[in-house]
Amino acid sequence: MASSEAIQGATSSLLALLGDRMQPAPSLSAGPPVAGDSKRVNLFLYKVQENAALRNQDAPDPRTANAPPLSLDLHYLLTVLGTTPDEELSAQQLLGEAMLVLHDFGIIDPELPLVRTTGTVLDPVLADDGTRLTISQNPLSLEDLTKIWTALAVPYRVSAAYVVTVVQIRSRKVRHSAPPVRDRRLFVVPLKRPSVNDVSRKPPFEGMPAWVAEPGDVVRVRGLHFRSPSTRVTLGAQAPLVPAVVSDTALEFTLPPNAAAGLVELSVVRDGADGPPPIAKGSLRSNAVPLQVLPKLMSITPPSLPASGVLTLTLAAPVARDDDVSLLLGDVQIPAEPHASPTASPTFALGEFGSALSPGNYLVRVRVNGAESRLTVDPGTQAYTGPVVQVT
Repeated sequence: MASSEAIQGATSSLLALLGDRMQPAPSLSAGPPVAGDSKRVNLFLYKVQENAALRNQDAPDPRTANAPPLSLDLHYLLTVLGTTPDEELSAQQLLGEAMLVLHDFGIIDPELPLVRTTGTVLDPVLADDGTRLTISQNPLSLEDLTKIWTALAVPYRVSAAYVVTVVQIRSRKVRHSAPPVRDRRLFVVPLKRPSVNDVSRKPPFEGMPAWVAEPGDVVRVRGLHFRSPSTRVTLGAQAPLVPAVVSDTALEFTLPPNAAAGLVELSVVRDGADGPPPIAKGSLRSNAVPLQVLPKLMSITPPSLPASGVLTLTLAAPVARDDDVSLLLGDVQIPAEPHASPTASPTFALGEFGSALSPGNYLVRVRVNGAESRLTVDPGTQAYTGPVVQVT
């Protein structure tokens, strides 16, 4: 494996091959093509790319302490520069001669000799490590070639693209090897990730979706692979809950009295597969399903007030400062007054909305993060009966 001079050594090797085997020996140059007066064969390295097939190889020499080398593919553009319109035919012949040499000598190894002078074609930087360079034509579309020449800002010339592989650069990183394994043990354990099929209040509210519940309600979850010594239920960012009843296909838990209102994601978490030591029990989490927690209205103060008054509602769970909280008197929506800290007693000023409130009794609902408190219903008439506040 060569040092960081390996890329330069590969370019030098290609130039040496062209200068030694072309008939007659041409003028050569390397670098970005530029306009000039002298006719010459130019070799331009336009892209360096890591060889994906060798990215994770081990170091070729097991005795070395270094990590695997950086393996590179070098992309070259071969062209003839500096020709006048009268020399165009000879330039095409010169390009063909250069392409023939790269075709006939597709592999440059440490043994390939120079015929015009002494030595070998492969640069000493690469020859010391026994590197073999493989030269392959890399057909580019006219569009790709045009993009390259446009970036170079010089007049387009007929060109041929080649890829040279593989050039390896020795890593400076020290390789670490673990000690031999003394005790080999294989454990096969089932992976039973819980899966939630549906969630419902027990029993569901009449006329409402099954996945709607209030604080203090019992919620049933059905699915697979729930049974575990530490099965628990998570509701959004709230603390995990321990279910009261757990089977492999169902569980039941009680929504805590302070459950935050709104739409939350419910999932089931359980221990991973059981196994003998040293297998650790990881946590397995199910898919998430929606559960809407309704705000629960505990009391209304005062029960009667003028259209310019202030109404205070007491909720089962506090609402946070950033929660979207509003009061609905009949069909009039009134936002809550700002509160700096969580509170279970938000207040609502009716004054701004007094013109829309005629004297009379109004059904009261509170909306928190899109979830509305329930109204009571007369079982005989199916009419809403409360809670009610009187506006005088």
